[in-house]
Amino acid sequence: MHLFLQYNHICAHTHTSLTNHRSNLSAHNRCVSTGKAIPKDKAIKRFIVRNIVDASSLRDIRDNSAIENYQLPKLYLKMYYCVEAAVHQRIVRGRSRVNRRIRTPPPRFGRK
Repeated sequence: MHLFLQYNHICAHTHTSLTNHRSNLSAHNRCVSTGKAIPKDKAIKRFIVRNIVDASSLRDIRDNSAIENYQLPKLYLKMYYCVEAAVHQRIVRGRSRVNRRIRTPPPRFGRK
């Protein structure tokens, strides 16, 4: 009886097996602004599509291009922000307790 109690005691490292490791955690991403590791489902995600060069340079390139109607490639970026950085940079705003439950996205303006 004494041997049974000695070898079956509760130890502090019960969840060290490979199957239990990170069992219910989502993947992490790095915040663009602060470099913090944030869970992918908690991160504020923004997809940015913009030209590689600014408007004045784009006009110069079009004027001096040998190919007619040459379309410069665009820059596609998926940005991940932590909550603090997104609030600080005014990407998202703090909302009241009642309005936090509203999950419908706000209307988009300027889309063609």
